Amino acid sequence: MTKGVILLFILLLISFVSAQYIFHVDVEVIPKTISAGESIIVNTNIKSLGLSSNERIDVKISYEIQDENGKMINMESSTVALQTSLSVSEVFKLSDDIKSGKYNVIVKVDYQGYKTSALDSFYVTKNTFLDRLNILINENPIIYIILFLLIIIILIWWAIHHHYAHHER
Repeated sequence: MTKGVILLFILLLISFVSAQYIFHVDVEVIPKTISAGESIIVNTNIKSLGLSSNERIDVKISYEIQDENGKMINMESSTVALQTSLSVSEVFKLSDDIKSGKYNVIVKVDYQGYKTSALDSFYVTKNTFLDRLNILINENPIIYIILFLLIIIILIWWAIHHHYAHHER
């Protein structure tokens, strides 16, 4: 009798799992660093893990842009048809008075209460050279090594130049 109960439980579990709509969402924001007033492109890839290959459904995609404190800057949504996978690109123009800092784009996929989301970040900078350089250095730590080597080379050159300048007299 216990084998029958276990078998029935497994069959019920399989039918329940196959009836669920599960989505995997990837999001990428391009470019990672922009100035106020420029646009970002949000590339979203959605894969259904619970649909058959010939089933087609309409899912709601919501885009939220938030500052680093979680304050909503922009929100848009649309409905798209999904079969097994879908790639969507959306362009968002940021306002000219947006403050410098880190921002998150949260993409939410919703179908009849089955929800999932993904997040990617970008930076808004002023149009100054130092702000762009600061973000470039923070995103690429190898630049610290390059700067260190450059300083060593300059110090060696200075020492050699200083040595020859004082010994030629």
